[in-house]
Amino acid sequence: MILSVTLLGLLWGVVVARVPTLWRDPRQRAFWAVVVLLALIKTVVLLPHPAILPNLLGVLTAYFLLRFLSLLTGRGTQRWHLALTAAVLAALLVLAALTDDVTLTGDLSALTVAYWIVLEGFLGAVLVTTARMFWAVAPDAPAGLPASGCARSPPAARWSRSTRRSRPG
Repeated sequence: MILSVTLLGLLWGVVVARVPTLWRDPRQRAFWAVVVLLALIKTVVLLPHPAILPNLLGVLTAYFLLRFLSLLTGRGTQRWHLALTAAVLAALLVLAALTDDVTLTGDLSALTVAYWIVLEGFLGAVLVTTARMFWAVAPDAPAGLPASGCARSPPAARWSRSTRRSRPG
């Protein structure tokens, strides 16, 4: 509980500290929206709440994170991200209204399973989209470890015992 409250205080502190950056550019606003939604989710989880609320806030957080990354990379279209997010939010609200319980406890109804498939499918689509964004800008990244990772260096040179022993120190 102490860690949760500490994290909550840190998140809200970042929200307040980042308010002056809202007028700089769209990237700052998208990042601020991500942090605000994370703080809201953390706050909601500590209080009594409907089971669907953290999921809906999570979908919005994923949208703004996707928006932030698309602004950073210069890839992706806002209309597609917004349309997908709106469709997922609508589907989740309809499925939650049609089923009694969306929690993953006890016997699950077909509507509950559909609810979770829509939610997890959306999160998977966001992950695939962000991975494609990063792959698209990777060739433009400066040379070195972040651009190429350790994959291009020979494995023997990276992890061999003789390499580690030959280092001074």
